[in-house]
Amino acid sequence: MAILYSAKRYTGIEDSGSITGSGGGGGASVTVSDTAPSSPSSGDLWFNSTSLKTFVYYADGSSSQWLPSNPVGLRGPAGLTVAASDTAPSSPTAGDVWFDSSVGKTFIYYTDADSSQWIQMNPATSQSSGGSSVTEYANLAAFSSSGNTVGDFAFASDTKALYLWDGTEWDRINSGSDALPDITTALPSTLNINPSANTDVTIAATDPDGFPITYSYDTSPANVSSLVSSVTNHSNGTFTIATTTGSGSFTFRAKANDGVHTTISTSVMTLVPVDNIFTNISPALPGGQTSWDFAVDGSELNLDAGATYTFTSGGQFDLDFEIFGAGGGSTNYNYNRIGGGGGRTTGRTTLEYNQTYTMIIGGKGREGGTTPSGGSQGSGGDGGGSNTYGNAGGGDLSGLFKGSGDIATFAAQGYNNSTHTPIAIAGGGGGSGGGGFGGFGGGTTGGLAHSNGANPATGGSQSAGGAGGIGGSTNGIAGSYLIGGQGAPVGGSYTGAGGGGGYFGGGGGGQTSGSDLQSAAGGSGYFNTSLVTNGVTTDGDTNSVALNYLDGSTQTSGKGANAGLDNATDGRVKLVKVT
Repeated sequence: MAILYSAKRYTGIEDSGSITGSGGGGGASVTVSDTAPSSPSSGDLWFNSTSLKTFVYYADGSSSQWLPSNPVGLRGPAGLTVAASDTAPSSPTAGDVWFDSSVGKTFIYYTDADSSQWIQMNPATSQSSGGSSVTEYANLAAFSSSGNTVGDFAFASDTKALYLWDGTEWDRINSGSDALPDITTALPSTLNINPSANTDVTIAATDPDGFPITYSYDTSPANVSSLVSSVTNHSNGTFTIATTTGSGSFTFRAKANDGVHTTISTSVMTLVPVDNIFTNISPALPGGQTSWDFAVDGSELNLDAGATYTFTSGGQFDLDFEIFGAGGGSTNYNYNRIGGGGGRTTGRTTLEYNQTYTMIIGGKGREGGTTPSGGSQGSGGDGGGSNTYGNAGGGDLSGLFKGSGDIATFAAQGYNNSTHTPIAIAGGGGGSGGGGFGGFGGGTTGGLAHSNGANPATGGSQSAGGAGGIGGSTNGIAGSYLIGGQGAPVGGSYTGAGGGGGYFGGGGGGQTSGSDLQSAAGGSGYFNTSLVTNGVTTDGDTNSVALNYLDGSTQTSGKGANAGLDNATDGRVKLVKVT
């Protein structure tokens, strides 16, 4: 029970100027004086005539002291009480005061809009006996972790923050507005993860108010047992997700909580195999394989003979590629005229699971007198005739395409057709005639034909095929999407060379009088900026290509032909698994 103190009747006036009295039947006295009574008993009241304040004498068994009966100057309506007990009054009224005799602290009963509670008066004041204390430290790291009493306060000078000891740890007390945690490292908005495997994802967060962060998670739908077998929360922002052998997507939400507020980072996760393998390769590779596992068969697939392959990706993974267009042919007559070298395109792309791709290794442009004279894969333009003085073929492009087909199929579909998507292309070199060198392939624009005449053939660009050369007799044919232009049409014995294939093919050479025949231009290189990172396309050499592999070794893929000395060489496609 609370002890309620109220004034009794006064029984006399002492000569000292103090007024004393005895309580009705209880023995307690009331004294009015400017000094405390000298021999009080527990429960006695003293009105200090100097400060005009009333005190009650309280003995708790181990100490005795005068305590203010109205320590905050309470002047509430009639019926408000001041109670001293070791338990809170059972039916308090807003404004009532309670002195907790067990801890030596004073509380006021406070009612707000939606709750009522006992609020400690002056909680940060150090008590001489049995109360909480406030200790100032330089920073949180300097706080004492032992010898503290529940309810002790500590002040960090560097952040001007107040903390409370809860018996186990220091809890920060917030003042002012309470900000939400900030996500400093978020989950990816979408993520493909491997079935039947463990995947780690991580978030990081800080709280502007300095409160510690607690991490948790949930999934949507809540029951994703068909996809997720377990999630391990490592309590530091990292979660290990163990997946099943199923397929599909789910939403994973990582949560950062500061004790009051929660900030969420969300990722839609899809179970996708990431096996590093090509399947269903058609036709079979030179070694007879119809699949290629980069983990077993080698970390790179390197093909340098003219051919077109389709394959299916058995997982999602990154590949570095290095692609060379094929070299252009030359006349079969010793004019010392050289076909254009094939270009080079490099970069990195991500293969999609269960997607079909086409890989084209360009065939070299063939020599004058050969019919047809263009590259074996069909993108290099043919020369216009069959004589040995001209009509050398252009070199094929080499490239990587999303979709199934060959050059003829893709060219017929058109460059803006969604049935296939070019990923990266290296342009082929233009064929040479008796009048000069063939233009190089590659770069954003294929090389101009080095030929006689006022208007030689031009290289393919990023939006159009190169123009055919204007000869003294018959003009060459312009290039088009993927296809090099044909040399001046058959109709005379002296005709122009074929343009190189490319993203857009180079123009074919024109027909001139006599044996002074026009050379052809090269096709352009290309990489798809939506599918390729670190893409670069470079020009081929005018007469020979001696570029470097990704591993630094020298090669001569895509070399232009040199009449009377050596023939052109095929293109090359090199794919390297990114580890």
